[in-house]
Amino acid sequence: MKARLVPLYFKSGMDDDFKRQLASLKDLLAEEAEMLEPVALGARLPEADAVLFPQLLGDAFKQFDELRKIRIPLVVLTSEFGTVNMWDWEIVSFMISEGLPVFAPYTLELTRKTCRTLAVKRQLRSTKFLVYQDNPGEGMQAEIFKRFYWWEDRCTKLIKDRFGVGIVKKSFKQMGAEAKQIPDREAEDAWKRWQGRGLNTDLSPKALHSAVKIYLAVKKEVEKDPAIGGVGINCLNESFYSDTTPCLAWTMLFEEKGLLWA
Repeated sequence: MKARLVPLYFKSGMDDDFKRQLASLKDLLAEEAEMLEPVALGARLPEADAVLFPQLLGDAFKQFDELRKIRIPLVVLTSEFGTVNMWDWEIVSFMISEGLPVFAPYTLELTRKTCRTLAVKRQLRSTKFLVYQDNPGEGMQAEIFKRFYWWEDRCTKLIKDRFGVGIVKKSFKQMGAEAKQIPDREAEDAWKRWQGRGLNTDLSPKALHSAVKIYLAVKKEVEKDPAIGGVGINCLNESFYSDTTPCLAWTMLFEEKGLLWA
């Protein structure tokens, strides 16, 4: 996935320097960014992850009211090296001092990281994080684990507001019961398909079966919704709902599905 950047130009229009710099950036960031058609500052913006300034002019001071209306990040890449020009720091500092969200990378690698970050941010807005928990923090050492902030609805809301990630909560107790109903033979067949993939364990057959059954149960749930990009579980306090902690199962899901886990 690439970042979608919309180049902006000031009221004086697009001169040869603007066009030359934009062409250079298209080459430098071919793998990281999709450059949309340039738009005049103040005009309606297309859907994009950020606006791009291939050129900064003193017009920025005169058109500040238009700058202030922009609701997405501003990326300043005015040098031939895909970074911000030294002499543009005056305008960049002015925009930052006025509260604008400005990225002004000083190395090409930082520029590329910025683009990748913007693309990930867009992806997160359509991503869900699946968590298995029933009574978060309850159980063993509740006096410790009930203090964790991430159990709180406030934390869940902030994650959604800031990153766009939706939290989907399901019962660990129910999932554990469903996993236990999976036949041993099905777990053995699934594990055989993993032989030679570097997952060496010294687990007993019973412990291995339990871990693979957790993997199969969660995998089934994940495959129902392609928007799920991560899975979490309250293994410290609610692991008694299964016969094992989910460490091996989570490793298998990461290797197979690329899911983040916690």
